Amino acid sequence: AIVLLNMPSNTVATLTVQLLYSVAILFTTPLMMFPVIRILEQALFPRRSGKRSRTVKMQKNVFRALLLALVMAVSVVGVERVDKLVAIIGGSACIPLSFIYPPLFHLRAAAVSRWERMRDMTLAVVGTVVCVYVTYGAVSRWGANDPPHDFCDAL
Repeated sequence: AIVLLNMPSNTVATLTVQLLYSVAILFTTPLMMFPVIRILEQALFPRRSGKRSRTVKMQKNVFRALLLALVMAVSVVGVERVDKLVAIIGGSACIPLSFIYPPLFHLRAAAVSRWERMRDMTLAVVGTVVCVYVTYGAVSRWGANDPPHDFCDAL
């Protein structure tokens, strides 16, 4: 998206690229939402299928529409604070993927010795502390109006 800002404005090529980029985002949204919807539907509608029940099908459709509306609301609210939104997502999602889940998987699947179990538990605990700290820091800075950093002036 930042590449689009560097293109000359109001030319046919720029408008075409922006249109195609918007279409690509539009078509990839269902692909990104599918795993989330599938997991949440399994939790909210256990052993209930919309194939036989029209009521369940409509409940699932309303749930999907509400979830999409929630995602849209978050994007509208966060559009001016993308850096802070990315920091929250990084703290709450990327740190667990990097520092919490791998040692827990290793602990469950392959840790044999006491040293391996202690190492895995220590990494998971430290990862949890870092996750909470970074997420708290990102959330607490949400309302702050930080001036943009100009790294060129520092040189």
